[in-house]
Amino acid sequence: MPARGRRPSARLAPSRLPPEGEESVIRHRPSEGAVDRARELRATMTEAELKLWSMLRGKSLGDTKFRRQAPIGRYIVDFLAPATKLVIEADGGQHSVEADAERTAFLEAQGYRVLRFGNAEILREPDAVWRSIEAALRGDHPHPLAARVASPLQGEEALPPLAGSVEAGASFADFIWFRTGGAAEWLVRPRDAADLAQFLGALDPAVPVFPVGVGSNLIVRDGGLAGVTIRLPKSFAKVSIEGDTVRTGAAAMGITVASAARDAALAGLEFLRGIPGTAGGAVRMNAGAYGRDVADILVEATVVRRDGRIETLPGSAFGFSYRHSALPDGDIVVEALFRGQPGDKAVIAAEMDRIAAEREASQPLRSRTGGSTFKNPPGHKAWALVDAAGCRGLMVGGAQVSEKHTNFLINTGTATSADIEALGEEVRTRVKAQSGVELEWEIQRVGKA
Repeated sequence: MPARGRRPSARLAPSRLPPEGEESVIRHRPSEGAVDRARELRATMTEAELKLWSMLRGKSLGDTKFRRQAPIGRYIVDFLAPATKLVIEADGGQHSVEADAERTAFLEAQGYRVLRFGNAEILREPDAVWRSIEAALRGDHPHPLAARVASPLQGEEALPPLAGSVEAGASFADFIWFRTGGAAEWLVRPRDAADLAQFLGALDPAVPVFPVGVGSNLIVRDGGLAGVTIRLPKSFAKVSIEGDTVRTGAAAMGITVASAARDAALAGLEFLRGIPGTAGGAVRMNAGAYGRDVADILVEATVVRRDGRIETLPGSAFGFSYRHSALPDGDIVVEALFRGQPGDKAVIAAEMDRIAAEREASQPLRSRTGGSTFKNPPGHKAWALVDAAGCRGLMVGGAQVSEKHTNFLINTGTATSADIEALGEEVRTRVKAQSGVELEWEIQRVGKA
């Protein structure tokens, strides 16, 4: 449970490791100017980066060697162990959770594992940080697993064979945006849709199945989540243009889909620039922003049913309503086809830039947050109701109503999921007393308290 005295909230995004050897490490040539920029960054390292660098150089790591400020494609990572493809990042207070997710997605796609620590964690809990690094170097990452294994929550459990990877007891706090929450009994990453279909078809129907993307609109309670959690890897993130439509894997981020449409001069998908989650999650919850939502653009989506059937459904089959679809629990969106219309590339780009600037100006994007907390009631704006009830800045434990945008709850660094949910319920109580309006959660809340 993430609480005071917990282990640091290292965010490990594991992937399969290639054979060791320097020659197989950097697949993407550094972008122009990256090498010079890396030299500048080495000369201006933060206190936390210097602390971590001294640990990586001074402690026994066997044959593992780290580089600092290492260029990989368009990014410069803080520390890289080339032989094991482990990236370690020191996150300061100005880091954007959304930007970090995009950066991690790129690195994962190249086969890297990414371990993140906050600056405060490095400076205050260096021993615990070091233990997390040692665990990552030992290879404590998801691995192919079949047959019978010991469940940390429910004892021995039989799982069907899987070509992808399975991890028992994976912490949600390692990757969801609030950086809180208990463990997934099983975290499953299928290799492809066929792998997922055969796995679900063979899985005991009594076992609950929960799909998760980047966890941008999610609270996982501190007691963890029973059953199987499905997280689609980057093999499900391919995006292609087909005439006036955009076909996207469910793991692609909204900004990636919007950017592909822009580059193809397709208008109508600009609002996805403001959706801080994956395409699959956007379909499931009919995500929307700036006057449009997924129901306006979805042509069809491919779904793997809980019983393993693969079906492609027209948009009309999803029963969309405000921030909701009728897709049954356990069914998983794996691909979507969105319709655009021919437009002017410069105009589309300008609209996406406007959306990005507006979000940066009005939302706490550089905090640990879960996005919009409450749905807008008919005739009202949730943030205005929260503000009128005197909740701006209100705190419960380490959770706070954002001073910047009152429909956002943030983890100030020490919050538990219980703190965040309790704060949300206190806000709902105060809004009901002040205005008579009962706010409805937009953030999904799952798991055992």
